[in-house]
Amino acid sequence: VAADAARAAVAAGASNLTATRYAAQAAAKASANRAMDVWEGPAGVGRAALKAATSAGVSAVAAKTWASEAAAAAVAEHGSQGEKTADQLFDDTVTAVNHTGVPIEEAGTLAARFTAKVLAQQAANQAAAAGKTPRQVGEAARQAAALAGVPAPQVATLACDAAATAVAKLYAAKGGDPVTVASAAQEAAQAAGARADKISHLVADVLVRAAIGKALNEGKSPQQTGQLALSVVQSVGIPDDEAVGLASKASAESVARYAATTGCRTPAEVTISAKRAAQAARASEESAAKMAARMASQEVAHEAAADGKNAKEVGTEASEAARAAGLPEAVADAWAGFAAASAVAESASRRHAQASK
Repeated sequence: VAADAARAAVAAGASNLTATRYAAQAAAKASANRAMDVWEGPAGVGRAALKAATSAGVSAVAAKTWASEAAAAAVAEHGSQGEKTADQLFDDTVTAVNHTGVPIEEAGTLAARFTAKVLAQQAANQAAAAGKTPRQVGEAARQAAALAGVPAPQVATLACDAAATAVAKLYAAKGGDPVTVASAAQEAAQAAGARADKISHLVADVLVRAAIGKALNEGKSPQQTGQLALSVVQSVGIPDDEAVGLASKASAESVARYAATTGCRTPAEVTISAKRAAQAARASEESAAKMAARMASQEVAHEAAADGKNAKEVGTEASEAARAAGLPEAVADAWAGFAAASAVAESASRRHAQASK
């Protein structure tokens, strides 16, 4: 997996050193998820992540860092989908992290953070789906996050994100206007223990992505999509400079994904569409170019890998996408290298998991 990811990053223009770093990070994540998919147990997940990161040729410290994060995320996120208790989920996550070489005390801290996050998300989603009030959703998320034993401020932050997101998505899906969605999300956030004024960006992000998705399905152009995104974000009351950043990022990402998955665009055309959307949301030339290069190279690489193309082909297409944004080649190649390595590692991991079943 790491070797394939490194080849893809090099083909995208990344230096050997950069490609090695990207490959280690991507391979650790992909291998940890594969180990969970075929259920090698928490210890097996940790060992798989560490082996993948180490095989890329990075230092032992770097390998341990990326492997521990990947193992914790894989075990906590996959484990929360089953019927494990909070204590069981925490213990499994600690075991996985500890088997990447991280001392048990440090493993416990990392495991608690990931466990609290997924427990809060799970509780908030379930409460929202069950028709609970925003306040009840917030309380459920807070109580769930607290089970992991993280400090109170961290409980509030994680629970707020989970509850406000779940409620905002639910109300947006029901066709609620920005004021209604924001009010419901703020109520959930307050019940979760966080200040309501901290979630305006989160609410805006949920609303703008729903609006963008509808616009693209209706055949709106990238420019029209970017303009719509900015108006939606501004309607929530976010200051103009912040609104531009949020709207341009959301529109560039969504347009890039839509263009890449339609199957009728070249890598360069995907980037140009994403850049136009960001510029229509009033992003500067430089900012729009950076966002387009990053988003488009990720989507193009993902599609290329999903289509069964080899590492070199994936890297080449990612590079074509990133360079079309008009950035200096070194900057474009850095984005392309990471995108290609991640896409190839994920694709290779899925194939290996399927072969193991």
